Amino acid sequence: MLREQCKVGMHVVFGRLSGEKTKAVVLKLNPRRAKLRTLEPRAGKPEGVMWNVPYSLFDAPGVERQPEPPAYPLGLSI
Repeated sequence: MLREQCKVGMHVVFGRLSGEKTKAVVLKLNPRRAKLRTLEPRAGKPEGVMWNVPYSLFDAPGVERQPEPPAYPLGLSI
């Protein structure tokens, strides 16, 4: 998600592509990361914990991200 697409109070889902996903709400927008408050428990922590998350690791609910293709072909020997 791009910073320009985010708004304070917006509900989002954050986490890595192949990892745990957590619902959260945006509290503050910073140049590189957004401050999010979780709406459910994550990583053994209760709901309501604040996380600083890069914009590349969260999306609006229901949006599926596709993995980025590798920068170079796998298995290529130089």
